Amino acid sequence: MTRLPPAEPKKSDWDLDLTTGEIAEETLRRILTHKSPEGHVFVEVKTDRQLQRTGNLFIEYECRGKPSGLAATKATWWAFTAEAHGQNIFKLVRVSWLKARLKQLLDVGKAFGDIKGGDDWASRGVLVKIQDLWQDTE
Repeated sequence: MTRLPPAEPKKSDWDLDLTTGEIAEETLRRILTHKSPEGHVFVEVKTDRQLQRTGNLFIEYECRGKPSGLAATKATWWAFTAEAHGQNIFKLVRVSWLKARLKQLLDVGKAFGDIKGGDDWASRGVLVKIQDLWQDTE
């Protein structure tokens, strides 16, 4: 009779949560500390001061006729920051995801391009409702 090795004990939810948390912590650490060979930080952080009032995000791609913001970034990651209840809240996404998501939302009419904004209305960008950016588009 062949003996089977003892089964590994099932990991508890706590163990799985710990492992998942440690992986996420390491991923975030790498994102926040990694630089390109040229010295570029891989996270671009943007604040939209109108977000709390309007529920919309303005994502700049041009300023004074030149590529800027999303069109000019060398970052791999894009962080949105807003204040809520006296705390800074950050949402971190890949730049490639953000570009694809905005295109998708523009295609279905849930975002609006070529919108003027920024200081002195010198910028152009995409305007999108924050909830549309994070929700699935059908």
